[in-house]
Amino acid sequence: MNQTWRIGDLVPENSPAFVKSCYEGVLPYLTDFLTAQHPHRNGVMCPFMPKALGSKNVHFTYFKSSGTDPQLQELIAACVDYYKNREDATYGALVILLEENFDMHRLLRAHIDAKHNCIKNELMLGALYKDSQAPSLHSQEYFPLRTPTP
Repeated sequence: MNQTWRIGDLVPENSPAFVKSCYEGVLPYLTDFLTAQHPHRNGVMCPFMPKALGSKNVHFTYFKSSGTDPQLQELIAACVDYYKNREDATYGALVILLEENFDMHRLLRAHIDAKHNCIKNELMLGALYKDSQAPSLHSQEYFPLRTPTP
C-alpha cells in the first residue's frame, strides 16, 4: 500500500504531484461540509466525522490513474485491512485521493467491486465526485456525495 498519513500531517514528500492539491481540495469537504448541519434531518451531515476529526483519525493515501483496476482493488482491500487494524479503532475515515482526471466509470466499477468486502467488514464506502447522482438517505433531492474534488 502507498504511504498513509493523518489529517493535519504534511503530505509525504515523495507523493505524486497531484496528491498535495487533491488533499488540500478535499479538506473543506471533510472539515466543513461533513460537519455542517444536514438540511433534511437533525444533526450533522456525517455523525462520525466530528469525532474522527477531533481525534485526528482521518487517514489518507492515493492512487495514480496509471495503475490497473486490479491494483486499485488491491489498494482498497489493503485500506480496509489498514483501517480495521489501526490502533485507534474509534470513529475514523480513510480517504483514497485520485487524480483530477480519474475516469469516473472506473471509480464506480471499483466502488461496486469493493462494496461487498466493505460491508462484510462493517465499513461504509463512498465514491465522491462532482456529478454524483447518489441521493441522501433522507431526501431524494439532496446529493451529499457531490464534491468538486473526487
